[in-house]
Amino acid sequence: MTGAGISFILLPPSKETDFEIKVQWDLSDASNTTIAVWSFGEWGSDHRKAAKRSGPATILIDTVYAVGPLYKFTTNTSLEDGRWREYGFYWFGQPTLFNAPEIAKEVESVLTKMALFFEDTELSYRVVVRFNPVHGFGGDAFLRSFILEYDPFIELADGEMLSLLLHEMVHN
Repeated sequence: MTGAGISFILLPPSKETDFEIKVQWDLSDASNTTIAVWSFGEWGSDHRKAAKRSGPATILIDTVYAVGPLYKFTTNTSLEDGRWREYGFYWFGQPTLFNAPEIAKEVESVLTKMALFFEDTELSYRVVVRFNPVHGFGGDAFLRSFILEYDPFIELADGEMLSLLLHEMVHN
């Protein structure tokens, strides 16, 4: 499953109130290849941990969720101020259109440079890539994350995949 919270989460009526938001997945009955991802966290075998975020309830609908037998490329990059930035790139199956680990590394490299240039202080960024059965190629940006949809039957020009990924990152 992949999607944005806006497609399945109901919010409380107040948009002005800040909340302590806690997202936790229970993967205790899932296979050991199951990974769960939220824009601000990742879960594998440790299903007891939770990701927390303070802010308006709209954070829940403006973020990305994915769960299943995901492949991943993740890093923790040290920033100039000594803090660590979590980065994750997740995908299902083995895309034939592009080399997912290679693209993930390129996006991570650019993310680090963009974070310094824009003085980005957020410590988390995630990308979820999924097959689009409706024959399309595009992305949707969310808080600290985005979903990239691809069609394995569309031919892409050199650099087109990376260009779209970078375009979506700039939204943040």
